Parts: sequence; structure tokens; C-alpha cells
Amino acid sequence: MTRIARLSTPDGPRYAVAVADGGSWTAVRSLFDHTPTGEDLGPEPPVFLAPVEPGQVVGCSHPTGPDGRSRVQGWQKPIGTVAGTGEPVRLNEWSTRVVAEGELALVIGRRASRLGRQDALEHVLGYTVANDVTTVEPAVDAVFFAAKAGASHTPLGPWIETEPGAPDDLEIVVEVDGEAVRRSSTSALPSTVADILVELTRWITLEPGDVVLTGSPSTDATIRAGSGVTVRIAGIGTLGNPVA
Repeated sequence: MTRIARLSTPDGPRYAVAVADGGSWTAVRSLFDHTPTGEDLGPEPPVFLAPVEPGQVVGCSHPTGPDGRSRVQGWQKPIGTVAGTGEPVRLNEWSTRVVAEGELALVIGRRASRLGRQDALEHVLGYTVANDVTTVEPAVDAVFFAAKAGASHTPLGPWIETEPGAPDDLEIVVEVDGEAVRRSSTSALPSTVADILVELTRWITLEPGDVVLTGSPSTDATIRAGSGVTVRIAGIGTLGNPVA
């Protein structure tokens, strides 16, 4: 059982794991305690919520420094930006250009501080699909606060996959209105998942349930109100959102 989801039920949100045949979901106590509660939440397709309620959402870019080498640049996104698959991405009325950025997201499973490369991935619970929605125009502040902080500007989902294959070689496809407009891979990122965690945890402590967006490997696409945007990551799943 490698897929962990957060589902909407008549009794409120429930964490669940996929039954081995992939046809139904069984409720569990929490994101980290997978003891079954006895509730069978039925077959797919259920209503998926954002698969985690993070305390922190950390975004990354990979700028090139004066020495010609890339580095990991992190920033924090408000947790109010988190949305689930199917929820509308709501654009600000003053935005003249907004892009979707298909990215791999990490969900932290163990407290992470000053990690080394050899054990960094041991602190990851699993992986999910992210859309790091970004306001490009008008010009925004250098620390990305206005660009990244819009409500519903961090869709995540549909679930957390704990064994997606090699996280540094996963294909990412971004579709707008059903047409594939960007195709790349996490292998195109200048930094590995382990490198990202090592650099971020030099400065901050990541707690269980926190989310790290690993950055866009040229997977950006312009979106407008009325569009539908989909991000697919091989080995994980498909995240789809209308744009309002």
C-alpha cells in the first residue's frame, strides 16, 4: 500500500490508503499512522482533498551564481495557497500574466535539520504532484511573495506516492485545455532531491507533513480564467484544476 490520500467523506476529511488492487480506499488513523479504522471508503473515484495539511510550504528555484554554478534558492509560500485536485485556481483580478509550473513535491515524514546527502531521502514520507502557480505580470517583489501567495496557488495531489521510482528521473507533463504544452523531467533540475533537502535544512527545520516544491524544469505554461490545467508526473498521478 503505497498511496496515501486525504478524502472528503460525510463525516469530514479522512486519511486513507489504497487497497492493493487500487479499486478502493481504507481509512487510517492519520497521515503517519496507517492503522485501519475499519471504514471502507469505497471505490474510485472518491473526492480527493489536498493530500496533506502542511505546517510549511517551501518553494525552490535554481538560479546560477556568479561562479556559473547553480544553487538552491528557497522561499516560503503561505499554507493558505494549498488546494486539492479539482479545486479552482483563482486568479487575482490585477494579474495580467499567470503561469502554471508543474513540479514534484516532497512530503516530509521525519523532522529534518542539517541533513546529509546519504540520509536525506529517509526523511521523505512520499511524493505528490504540485502546481506552483505564479503571477508573472505586473512586476512583483524579488522574494516572490506577491507572485506566489495567491489563494489556491499551490494545488497538490491527488495523493502521496511513497514509492514512485527514482525521484530524480520522473517525467512531468503540463497540459492546458487538454493539450500537452510542456514536457520535461525531474532529471532536468540542476539539483537532486537529496541536494535540495541538504541545502534547505541548513537554514530551516522541516517537520512531518511539511511540503517542499522541488522547482520547475521548464514546465511552465500560461493560464487564463476559463482554462483547465493538468500536471502529470509518471509514477505518481494526475493533478487537474480549473482556472477561475
